[in-house]
Amino acid sequence: MSKKKEVSLPSLEAVQVVPLELLDEDPNQPRRFFDAEALKELANSIRSRGVKTPISVRFNEKTGRYTINHGHRRFRASKIAGKSIIPAYIDNDYIDDDQVIENVHRENLTAREIADYIGRQLAKGKTQTTIAQELSKSVSWVSLHAKLLNLPDSIADLFHSGKCTDLYIIHLLVVCYKADPITTHDWINNNKEQVISRRSAQILKDFIEYNKSKNIERASDYTITPIPEVTDELKSKKEASTQQVLEQKQLNSIDILKISWTRHYNSEHIKTSFDSHQITLISNYLNKIYEDGCESINDPIQFARFLSHSEPFKGAGAYQFMAYLHGHDQKEFNFDEILNNVYSIRSNSI
Repeated sequence: MSKKKEVSLPSLEAVQVVPLELLDEDPNQPRRFFDAEALKELANSIRSRGVKTPISVRFNEKTGRYTINHGHRRFRASKIAGKSIIPAYIDNDYIDDDQVIENVHRENLTAREIADYIGRQLAKGKTQTTIAQELSKSVSWVSLHAKLLNLPDSIADLFHSGKCTDLYIIHLLVVCYKADPITTHDWINNNKEQVISRRSAQILKDFIEYNKSKNIERASDYTITPIPEVTDELKSKKEASTQQVLEQKQLNSIDILKISWTRHYNSEHIKTSFDSHQITLISNYLNKIYEDGCESINDPIQFARFLSHSEPFKGAGAYQFMAYLHGHDQKEFNFDEILNNVYSIRSNSI
């Protein structure tokens, strides 16, 4: 009977325990920012569970000490946790590029993967507090991810499709949806092709809160006659009506926009109810406000000033606000889109 041939495998160096006092951080490491709160959370985990993944170090023959290759966060957190030793691999075959390569190729769990894990733990009967303690994270962090399990359909589609994975934005949209589901749903649908920023989501929240603070109810505050189909006869009547107003008073941009708001006009109705000179007048007026919005992207305080000196969510202010918002969100100036966006929001407010 032939003896089975033994195959020799390359041996892996065993994990060693290295005193923290013999470790030095690499001054050339690529990571420059260490989040203090995240380090505290990691320290809590190490305090209760230890370092589960050994760090990588190299021996410095000149000093007799070790320099960290990978694991600077674990090293710092271990010190915060009051540890004196840390498990480590000795890897002297090291080049400066290795640290960058290791960080570039590291893929953290996505928010959705974390939410799914939390969902499984909740299904086992664990509380959010228990899960937070086990993960060494705050209860609010666990709660924020748990909310991803029960999102309204429109927000869930946005999140699960990968078009918006920022938890802060998702949280803002949920708050908006609870306060005004129709406006929020339509806003999401109108922005599906755009990048939704924290700033634009906050503006939506401010918009809804403003309406609530002014007690703007959907049906009780406005009595709007349904808009009839636009016919040649109707156009003539509207032009005659507008001309009568013009004979009494020379309309300025604010007057035209107020009339458009009161009569619940969309872009087509506005263009058929006012002459070309007046359309040019309000277009130039809104374009100027749009340009102010473009400049506010580098000056957040300017936006706050704009809100404090205007009543942006009704009357002529609604058009001013929408033009400003387009500029603030770096959209191209589109006169018809601004008018129709106001019309759409107005429709959802009645």
